[in-house]
Amino acid sequence: MSRGASASATRRRWPLILAWTIALPPLSAILALLAAWLSPESAAWDHLVRYRLWDYLAQTAQLGLGAGFTAGVLGIGLAWLVCRFEFPGRRWLEVALALPLALPAYIVAFVYVGLLDYAGALATGLRTLGLALPSPRNLIGASLILGLVLYPYVYLLCRAALLGEGMRCYEGARTLGAGPWRAFFVGVLPALAPAWIGGVALVLMETFADYGAVSVLGVETLTVGIFRLWQGMFNLAAATQLASILLLAALLLAILEASLRASGGVGSSLRTRRIRLSPLAGLVVALIPLAVLAFALLVPVAQLAVWAIDHPWPLSKLLPVVLDTLAIGLTAAGLITFLALALAVAERKGSQMPGLRLASFVAGLGYAVPGAVLAVALLAAIGGAYRRLGLEPAVYGSLGLLLLVLAVRFIRVGHAAVAAGFARFRPSLSEAAKALGAGPFLRARRLHLPLLAPSLAAAFLLSTVEVMKELPATLLLRPFGMDTLAIRVYAHTAEGMWAEAAVPALLLILIALPPAWWLVRRR
Repeated sequence: MSRGASASATRRRWPLILAWTIALPPLSAILALLAAWLSPESAAWDHLVRYRLWDYLAQTAQLGLGAGFTAGVLGIGLAWLVCRFEFPGRRWLEVALALPLALPAYIVAFVYVGLLDYAGALATGLRTLGLALPSPRNLIGASLILGLVLYPYVYLLCRAALLGEGMRCYEGARTLGAGPWRAFFVGVLPALAPAWIGGVALVLMETFADYGAVSVLGVETLTVGIFRLWQGMFNLAAATQLASILLLAALLLAILEASLRASGGVGSSLRTRRIRLSPLAGLVVALIPLAVLAFALLVPVAQLAVWAIDHPWPLSKLLPVVLDTLAIGLTAAGLITFLALALAVAERKGSQMPGLRLASFVAGLGYAVPGAVLAVALLAAIGGAYRRLGLEPAVYGSLGLLLLVLAVRFIRVGHAAVAAGFARFRPSLSEAAKALGAGPFLRARRLHLPLLAPSLAAAFLLSTVEVMKELPATLLLRPFGMDTLAIRVYAHTAEGMWAEAAVPALLLILIALPPAWWLVRRR
């Protein structure tokens, strides 16, 4: 083949090349985790198998089941209430019920530990009345708290499904003579299966990825084991091998969620006829989502506000942490939005190319991989590449590596928003502009970017919120001397200083809530 023909073929394949270039970091991380088994750490594994491994596996599995069940029940039930019944405050609650996703689980965890632990204010007050509350520092407490924070994943997907085909299935079952409960369990739940199973899969991904909440609540999961091997025993190789176990579970969940998302369309949004309840019945029904919202959002924020008033931070101490948080969050979000746009353009231009869908799936796998696992894997991959070149690895504690890990971790968040914007494009508009003589750059500047602006803004805001909440990767890879609000929260809660952690925790929530409200309303 001539050089000109080869260059022409390369130009035609640029969408595929671009997509696989974006997919290269997560692919490298996966390969690094698998390659770690070529030189197993026998001594570390003998200790793990004898003393800790089975506890890590059992507690990770039990926590996943508990949090998934809690989030599933809350998400399906609340979606059914707001879609089926008309009651006071429904429109406001329909949006507000998604807001707990803006709260990091580790913040909600330490608030409830501070309230309910033996020395907590609420527990102490109840003991004076002769009452006692169980401590949340166990598997049941961790399952309830994580389920309470993560149920919006199930709620949002089930609500969208109920506004489509789900309600039709209910009405069909009722027409065939089924009672309300039978119609729900036989007609609605099977129709919603792609939605609630996909939502529970996302909950499990987040649960397996969590480090902050489980460390506060005393649950020893695989993520905790990875931290102990790396930071406690300084054994990166063994930490990488242990991380590969968590990677396998994450990949299986990612494949399940992607297959359900691809096959489980919910139809177009419909104007469903809700049952208008009597004033008393409406008040009773409204109390259910209000109670969930109170435990998931209002109680934590109120308790943090009380602690923050009692233990204020001086501005000279707080300002550098806020600036570091915003610097990392905005920079990583800009990088994520740029990569998400590039990947969406590659998908649109090369939609018929074999291998492009696989590249897009691999590029988004970082979201299914816990931040600690991703940090370990990419550090091992980059360190191995440096050593093969005869260079000394100098990436640990660098801002560049942290931004790379955050971009790989959350590119799927940005890509989902940008791809939704592209899905609304009408090819006829671009063809008309092209027929009028507009070149590709003029079409992009005058047509495509204005139409994509809301989706790009959503991608940027979502990514910013997720990056600022991320704890494990930031904790492991931050440059020396750089602190974020999440790290300050972790540093204080690790010492049991709940009240001292209130100011950075409250700031983190106040920064995340307005974008979350805007995005949910827009959705």
